[in-house]
Order: sequence, then structure tokens, then C-alpha cells
Amino acid sequence: MKSIGICVALGLLLALGTGAASAVETTIYNIQTELHDPGDEVTVRNCVVTGTGFWGFFIQVPEVDHHPGYQYQYSGIWVYTGNTHLGDVQRGDLVDVTGMYEEYYDLSEIDIDHSPCGSTVDCGFEVVGQGTLPTPVNSLMTEINGPTATYAEAYECVLVRVDRDDASLYAGEMNEYDDWFLFTDFVTTLGDSIKVMHHSADPGGDFDYSQPVEGTELTFVQGVLNYDHGEFKIAPRNCSDDLGMDCKPELRGVWAYDNTHIDVWFAIAVDEYTAEDPANYTFDSGLTVTSAERNDSDHRFVRLTTTPQTPGLIDIIYVEEVLAEQGSLMMSPAQYDFTLGITSLYTLQHVADLTVDASLYDGVVVTTAGRVTAIDGRYYFLQEGDAGPFKHLYSRVSAVGDLAVGDSLKVAGEIEEYYGQTNLSWRSGVQLVENLGAATQPVVTTDVTAADILYDAIPNDGNPPDDNAPEVWEHARVRLNAPCYLDSVAGEGIYGEWWLLPGTGAGEPDTCRVDFEHDWNDFGDLHGFHPTVGDSVLVSGILTYEYNTYKVIPFFSDDIEQLYYGGAVDGLMPGASSISLFPARPNPSHRATTFQFRLAEDADAVSIGIYDVTGACVRHLIKGEAVKAGQHSVEWNGANELGLPSGAGIYFYRLTVDGRSEARRMIRVD
Repeated sequence: MKSIGICVALGLLLALGTGAASAVETTIYNIQTELHDPGDEVTVRNCVVTGTGFWGFFIQVPEVDHHPGYQYQYSGIWVYTGNTHLGDVQRGDLVDVTGMYEEYYDLSEIDIDHSPCGSTVDCGFEVVGQGTLPTPVNSLMTEINGPTATYAEAYECVLVRVDRDDASLYAGEMNEYDDWFLFTDFVTTLGDSIKVMHHSADPGGDFDYSQPVEGTELTFVQGVLNYDHGEFKIAPRNCSDDLGMDCKPELRGVWAYDNTHIDVWFAIAVDEYTAEDPANYTFDSGLTVTSAERNDSDHRFVRLTTTPQTPGLIDIIYVEEVLAEQGSLMMSPAQYDFTLGITSLYTLQHVADLTVDASLYDGVVVTTAGRVTAIDGRYYFLQEGDAGPFKHLYSRVSAVGDLAVGDSLKVAGEIEEYYGQTNLSWRSGVQLVENLGAATQPVVTTDVTAADILYDAIPNDGNPPDDNAPEVWEHARVRLNAPCYLDSVAGEGIYGEWWLLPGTGAGEPDTCRVDFEHDWNDFGDLHGFHPTVGDSVLVSGILTYEYNTYKVIPFFSDDIEQLYYGGAVDGLMPGASSISLFPARPNPSHRATTFQFRLAEDADAVSIGIYDVTGACVRHLIKGEAVKAGQHSVEWNGANELGLPSGAGIYFYRLTVDGRSEARRMIRVD
């Protein structure tokens, strides 16, 4: 089941009086017993956080009497945050949560990261106090696992402890999902069993522990009962609390912080003396550690100071003889591959053979830096320096906190070739996204022609060109610096793209694609643009690679300058050389605006009209009049045909001369 709700007992569902107006206050019990439908917008209050992961956290009712007779049944749920909670939520916090109830592969969750959050609902969470963690429900394995389990659904996302009738339990082997079996009888494996999850959470979260060796005898196992890959599994949070055993300080992540510092994360808190011994850290490259310092507030984190690193050099660190705070020795030596220093975007992207475009750092942990050119939810595009060839990258390492175009970021992650495009992706155990503030150099937009980004990366297939030339501008912010025309073949597509024609004559070949309807547009301000076959446009945006083709994705209203406003037959564009329409002055405007135009010859029927973004005519300024050759001007005072003021927004002014047209965009402000 899935559900969301308020953690205090409410007899009725009440509409929120403030904040998210369409959400209802309810209980986790109501959600988990299907009194709500997936997609309902809900609020739960005074829930205690029982464990934090990278993508969200578990919450539960803190008192056993949340619903008479049921105690902790139907009292827990997962909150999906998309990792926006990092650093803001800890185990034991009391929180209020508003979001959308979802069933994610049959796991009930409150989603505060997706639609309708931000429209009808102010999704999010608020820490409102400190609570006491609930006592784990003492149960049998058979009660929460398997087809005859009595209480599995009732205790989904609830703290549980097994096995109440067995004094000893035994750890089994790990499977492909990093789970391991827990048995009541390890020798015959005929006893009861359940799978135990082995999460690798972000370094500041729960669900990260040293996995017991196969055959280890345990006195108890407890954790959150999770539903994953079609099975109920126990998710312990750490060794000492949930497995009753000493944890070994396993190595979880290593990355360069800068060119003279390296960050090391362990699964558990480590002993200060051994963690700060430089002799316990060695490198394949011969890099020297001059000092090591354990973090004062988080004893899992150690920062190494080194001799100057060679940025971009792939190295291996070896760590040994480090003790846990409880005194257990790590399994030595542990090793980790990563790249030294701040590696440039150019180094990560550059390939000598464009037809074999995989990064040389594919699968490697790197640290890089750049300025943000566009934002895709929590992800973003980066560029560096003069924004030349190969100096661009798409980062799928989630930003934390506010992020704006033009910010300078330092970020660590794993280079990944994702269906032909090079990305920087999140790696479990690696977490560095540091916003350095506004970059000293502004975002650069590179001028290209439509022909520059025509894609064909398959050599000698008979379809020229064979050089995959657009690869050098993958993920760059580009501007198509010559007018292109929207072609009707877009109507045959399924992804919302439009083909662009590079010239004005019929029969010219299609060149690049432009995508006005992609979800990424939702994170800019590209609203109200409705492309029409024959539109003449100047387009800017991010050049991406998807479904075996490159395409330009505009993010902002300024990324599209509409020169000619629709209506032409496929490929047959107007002879624009005989008429000229100039930019409005002033633009934006909150009062009168003046439009100038020039005719190369006398015209019998000249019209100038103001249109809104839907194409509806707001006002005729000139309608079918004869006009002499030369330069002319006309003024719009902002009124519509009825003489009433038009609202603020985007408008188009269109000049039509004897059946030929040009159009430009203007903005009115209040």
C-alpha cells in the first residue's frame, strides 16, 4: 500500500487553511489503509524521522496509540525528497510533511519533489521539534516476510526487530542487489529467513554499515521494514544500533577537494589518532600526504593535505590501520580509484576521434568545476573558461540549496556515458557540490549554424557528413546565428521536436532539431511559445544528444526571437529582403511603443497587428492600407481593439505587405 498522512490522530480530513491550499491533513494510518488515492495531496504532522537516506527519509508515528488497538501497525511511510533534505533532517527530528501520495513500485510514499508540488501544493517539510524514536516492533520473520506474512503490509516503513523466538541469528551471503540473507538456522538453512538491505547512503545519512561476514552470529537484527524489488526487507541503519556488533571502518568514498586536499569518507566514525596518521594513506602515483585531519562534527570524514596534485591523473589510494571509535580495525588495505585535483571540463570531454566519443574517464570519480548555464530541476549544465570546444558538461549530481544560472560550482561524481552522451553522475559515498557564488565571467553563448550541428556519427554509411562534428559542442549553450524556418515534418515526430530548415527555398534538406516542448523547458521561463510551420526564428539553447540525434533545447523566453510569424507553406518562405521590420522601442515597455518598418517599393496592402502568444489579434494598427516605399513608424499605446489596456506579457507585432510577413516579439510590463 501507499499513503500519506498526519501523524497525530485526526478523526476527520481537514483542508489546510494556509500554505498548500489543496492538501488535506490526515494520518499515516489513513494513507496506508487506502483512505486516499495515489495523486492525493496530503499533509502529515509531528512525525518522527526514523532514518535518513540519500533520496529521502522514513517517518513514523512516535506514540503507540496513534490508532486504538493497532499500536504501530500502518504507522510508517517513506518521504521522497529527491535529496533536498540533505543536511536539514536527522534521525529523531519531528517533522511536518506536505506532498503527493504515491505508490512507487508498490512502496507507499509522500513525494515532495514532483508534480503537483509548486503549482497547487506547497510541497516540502519542516522540522518542528525533537522526538523519541519508537520502540522497534518485536516480530517473527514469518510475520513480515513471505506469501503468508501476517503483518508485512501493516509494518511497511515501520521500525521492526527479529526474531523474537530465536536467541541467535546468522548472516548469509550477499546477492546482486547488495542484500544479504538472515537465517534462524545457518547450518541447514531450513529455518526462517529474510533479506537485509545493505544501503550505501550519502555520507551524512543513515543506512550505511559494515556488512557482517557470512556465517556471523548475531543476537538481534532491527531496522526499517522496506519494500524493495518486490520483497519486504529489513533496512538496518548502523551496526551498533541495529545489528548489535562492532562495525569496521570501511572506505565509502574518496575525491579531490582541490589540488592539495583529498576527502575520505568511512562508513562509521573513526578513531582520531589512527585516522590522522599520514602513514596510513598511500597512493599509486607516489603522492605524499603531509597531514590528515578528522572532521570535528562528523567523525566519519577525514581531509588529507597532500603535495601538489596533477589534475586529471587517475590514481588509487590505499588506506590501512585505521580503527573505529569502538576500536575495531578496518579490513586492510582498502583501496579506491579516483582522479586527482580539479579536472577541467575540457579534459573530461575531449576525444581525438569524434566518431568514438566516449570519455577517457568513463566510470571514474572526478572533481570538476564550472559555471551554470541552465538548470534541469536539481541537475544543471556547466561550462568553463571561454566556453570553447569540449568545455561543457551535464551534471546529474544533485545541487543542494539555491542554484542560479551564472553560479560557479565545484562538484564531484562519476563520469558516465549515458546512451551516447557524457554526464557527471552521482556515485554513492561521494558528495561534493559546493556553490562558490556568482562566477566572475558571464555565461557564454556560442554561435553555430544549423549545418554545424547536423549529426551523423556512423562512418562510411553513405549519409554525409561522417565526422560527428556536433560532439565538440555537446551540452554547450549555443545560438543558431542565422534565421531558420520550422518545417512541417515535426508533425511526424513523437518527442515534440521540430526540424529547422536553414534557408528560404523549398526543398532544402532538414538540418538540426529544436525542442520547444521538452520537460527541461519547465525549469526556465519558456512559456506561451506556440510554434507554427513556417515560423522564422533565431534560437538559442543547450545542445543535447538524445535518441540518436542532437537537438537544441531553449530554456528561456529570450532564447527564441521570432522573425516571421507562421503561416507559410512547408519550405516556401517570404522574400524578406523587400520588407524590413525593426525592433520595438522601448522594449520592454509599460506605456507606448514605437514600431519602425521599411518598404523597398510601394505596396497596395500593408497591415500591422499586435498578437498575443496564442496568435489572437489584440489590435490592428494598420489594416490593408496603401503605403509608399521608404521608412515608416507607427505607435501602439497598449490598448486593445476596445480601447482597454492590455495586460502585461509577451506580444508579437506583425507586418504584412502584399501577402508577405515578418514578426517580432515585444514585452509589456505593469
